Amino acid sequence: MVSLNDILVSDIANAKTGINDEVLPAGTYVAKVLSFTEEEHYNYIALEINKKRFNFFYNYYLRDTTDLDANLLNWLKALATIPVNEKTNFLDITNSAIGSSYRIEIYNYTSKSGKNAGKEQHAINFRTLPILETVEIEEEELELPF
Repeated sequence: MVSLNDILVSDIANAKTGINDEVLPAGTYVAKVLSFTEEEHYNYIALEINKKRFNFFYNYYLRDTTDLDANLLNWLKALATIPVNEKTNFLDITNSAIGSSYRIEIYNYTSKSGKNAGKEQHAINFRTLPILETVEIEEEELELPF
């Protein structure tokens, strides 16, 4: 186990930040759902795209209102890998999606405020529903020599 006594200032040269600040170009991607995070002031979905983790932030409400965002809710509903009816809660739906991969659409924008003001960013297009990616497995019978 490493301790502060073992780490030298010269180790900074080879240290990594661990933050993926790559901006994905606009387009369609296959994304694996890793997790959903809900905090008091923000929510995000963690996705794996091209073997890298990306956090995509979202808001349940339309900007400056208390109206739920129908595009977001329909997008989240489309993640369901369980039977859904009118009484199904979104926690069950999102939990069912973890570990599954979906074809999603990403768009780019330039941030107008915050720490990324003036920088190009990426976001999920919640108007385009995700499509569950399935893999067909072909079975092959082998004749073993023993």
